[in-house]
Amino acid sequence: MVRPGCGSIAWRKPRITALSKRILWALAEKVSRRAKAAELGGRTVTLKLKTKSFRIKTRSLSIDAPTQLADRIFRVAREALKRECDGTAYRLLGVGISQLHGPVDCDPPDLVDSGAGKRAKAEHAMDEVRAKFGSAAVGKGRQLQTGARAVRKGQTH
Repeated sequence: MVRPGCGSIAWRKPRITALSKRILWALAEKVSRRAKAAELGGRTVTLKLKTKSFRIKTRSLSIDAPTQLADRIFRVAREALKRECDGTAYRLLGVGISQLHGPVDCDPPDLVDSGAGKRAKAEHAMDEVRAKFGSAAVGKGRQLQTGARAVRKGQTH
């Protein structure tokens, strides 16, 4: 069974920070890469959080159409995380997709979000560059380190 929707990382901050956004982005990219490789997309984005007392919180948000795009997965997961930032410290953060569909159904043009098409084209162009030159050849600015420890390759699992 293919599981394109799993990615998790240790995270201890109780609010949205630049580090938590980089972690979310790394997880969204990993889920997206797995979904594209499996030729699947998900209509539900799931955020899984584990508190420092090992209590697990799972939050799922359904979207209008299935997606394979890291950008869309990231944006939905970020909104779910914002709702859960109430001062609770978390030790683990995970992102996944479910309600799987084939690639033909994924990421139709969006009439409401005019920038979605440009972001999708940019992501597909980055996928092509990575396929030719390797995964570190190109990336988005949001994954860059700005002072704290960077999310290094291999930290996600």
